[in-house]
Amino acid sequence: MKELMDYIAQRNAETQAWVDEDPKNRWGGMLIEDVSHWLDIGITTVEQFEREELITDISELSKTASGSRLRTNFSEMSMEELKELAEYYGDQARLQLEQEAEEAQRAVEAHKSTVQEMIDIGAKDETTALRWLTMDCGFGHQQDVESYAWNWNILFTDYGKDLVNKLNAIHFGG
Repeated sequence: MKELMDYIAQRNAETQAWVDEDPKNRWGGMLIEDVSHWLDIGITTVEQFEREELITDISELSKTASGSRLRTNFSEMSMEELKELAEYYGDQARLQLEQEAEEAQRAVEAHKSTVQEMIDIGAKDETTALRWLTMDCGFGHQQDVESYAWNWNILFTDYGKDLVNKLNAIHFGG
């Protein structure tokens, strides 16, 4: 058990050191250092911890990759099989995230193009174009503005965040 607790303490120290290198842009979760927690869930060795961590990674990666968590009997799998599965879902998750980023970028370009079309037909500037584009949206609350950006698939882009701020200023004065 001491080996496990030393391992967890070392991992936490490494995580904290990494965060401390750039605290404004980094965060990291810490592992629980209470022995009773690990005893309660039946993990007493580094090997058991690494196995459970790998299974958790597979669950999260499969969710990112496919939209649902892999359901299988992990207890019958070797560590090598788990590592291969984690690598596979890691690759699939990266591909999914890249595809989503490309789709969001296309959506940003489409919205920018629509704003430019408003300018081309007579809006004097971007603010006027945005007002024209959203005049019939019936924004009653700032969340409605976020919904507008969500519907364009741009809410979680830098452009979308800036757009939400601009639209809030246009429609709600701030």
